[in-house]
Amino acid sequence: MMTWLEVDAYLAASGGILLPVGSTEQHGPMGLIGTDALCATTIAERAAARCDAVVAPTLALTPAPFNTAFPGTISISVNGGAILGHCGGVKAGHLREGAPKQRRGPIGSLLCFGGRSVSRIRLL
Repeated sequence: MMTWLEVDAYLAASGGILLPVGSTEQHGPMGLIGTDALCATTIAERAAARCDAVVAPTLALTPAPFNTAFPGTISISVNGGAILGHCGGVKAGHLREGAPKQRRGPIGSLLCFGGRSVSRIRLL
């Protein structure tokens, strides 16, 4: 976590921002709800340490319609591009605050997806 003054100084140095994205869903009777979000956060933190970036708050509300029969799963709509729209809004907010649009080295904004169905890092 950072104060707004720390964020302002960081953005003035054109640092990268990593945006972890992971679902809040069940993982069997022994698995913790929210494991995907925790994994995405951990991956983003380790990547940030290697490329001089900071980690934005994790987006933990994603589509998970295949797990809605289990208590504790929170799924947003898969129709209408809700998750992409939300991520795009986060990126727009970062850009308004002065995040770099493009640069060599660490990328301005990344999505770090956790979970078995989407295990990739995607440039936003």
